[in-house]
Amino acid sequence: MGKHYTYTMKVGDKKLTLKDFKPIFDEYNKKYFYGKLGDCKFMWLLSKGPLGTYIYDNGVSTIGINRKPNHPVTDEYLEKVIYTK
Repeated sequence: MGKHYTYTMKVGDKKLTLKDFKPIFDEYNKKYFYGKLGDCKFMWLLSKGPLGTYIYDNGVSTIGINRKPNHPVTDEYLEKVIYTK
């Protein structure tokens, strides 16, 4: 078996895992969507495309966040990921 890697996204001096995005999602869900999005799962996207994507399919919500190792992650960046239309 190969090695298991835990991907992270550097935010300032912190390294966030997917689990760390749950409270951020909850905050932005309340702030922008009035809590209507419900629970969702998170995944890393490894493309050069958009900052991220929100998918709702058959009652399941998924947020994909692009990992851009050299891109600083700020509140503005996360707002664009979650709130881009």
